Amino acid sequence: MIERIHIAIAESAEDLRDVFRLRHRVLVEEEGYYPESTEGLIHTVFDAYPSSVNLLARVGEEAAASVRVTFDSGVGLPWDRLGDLACLRDSVEEPAVALGMLVCTRRYRAKRSMLIALLRAAAHLIHERSCVHMFAAVNPEFAPSLERMGFNQVGSTTRIGGFDNDVVPMHGRIDRLRPPFDRHFAPRPAVRVLKDAA
Repeated sequence: MIERIHIAIAESAEDLRDVFRLRHRVLVEEEGYYPESTEGLIHTVFDAYPSSVNLLARVGEEAAASVRVTFDSGVGLPWDRLGDLACLRDSVEEPAVALGMLVCTRRYRAKRSMLIALLRAAAHLIHERSCVHMFAAVNPEFAPSLERMGFNQVGSTTRIGGFDNDVVPMHGRIDRLRPPFDRHFAPRPAVRVLKDAA
């Protein structure tokens, strides 16, 4: 049985470093999707923008999973240049948000409660901004879980520069997410969820 999951916004330099180190552990050391980084960290320009929030899930002291939530702003969204997602993105006018850098260590990847808890916490941030559209480009391994939540694949699998693995472009409207997963996206006080996301 999985231990209690603690999820929080990564704000301190130490927490952000744990997020970037976790990405390297999963994407380089465990899966080999990225080339080795000399600093042992993976981060992109969107991590530096105030429109992005990184959520970090810990089990005890161990960094187990994380996801980046990027809200639409003048700098755009991470997937604005990604083929089919870019076309769909250009066609919507309502507030949009992008999920990205979703990683989970092999130890916890089979635990559905980990993914649900992390996305539940992300959803509270999204509801606070009254976003309508959610875009994501995810590892094919995560795509079935998002489809069960009501996301749709909106194009062919593709590859992002520097990423040695296919990603699946996906889109979902928050008001159309299907049960039983829609209850995890129901708006509640964000502070409570970020403390008790398990």
